[in-house]
Amino acid sequence: MNQQPNVRDAKHWLGFLISGGLAFAIDATTTKLLTSIFGVPVLASRIVGISLAMIAGWLAHRQLTFRLTTPPTLHEFLKYAGVAWVAAAINYAIFAAIIFIYPTIEPLIA
Repeated sequence: MNQQPNVRDAKHWLGFLISGGLAFAIDATTTKLLTSIFGVPVLASRIVGISLAMIAGWLAHRQLTFRLTTPPTLHEFLKYAGVAWVAAAINYAIFAAIIFIYPTIEPLIA
């Protein structure tokens, strides 16, 4: 049975919201754990956090946002990552600038 367009659209956007929230949580948690518990410098920790978040975001978007039934492929991930790294690079540059300007700021706030 086909769903009404509004229900289908709502599920699609909810998938974006959940996938993005999951990616953010993984980035923030990874960065916090690496800096606070393992003493890894914040800028290096953030690269790891972004990388793990990107993988989780890609997998979550496949399932929740686009509801793909085909198996994931490396080619598909590389296309996703190519676009995502552009956005991540801008985000990281702003993050790094804030860290350099305010070295005592909590990384999760930056």
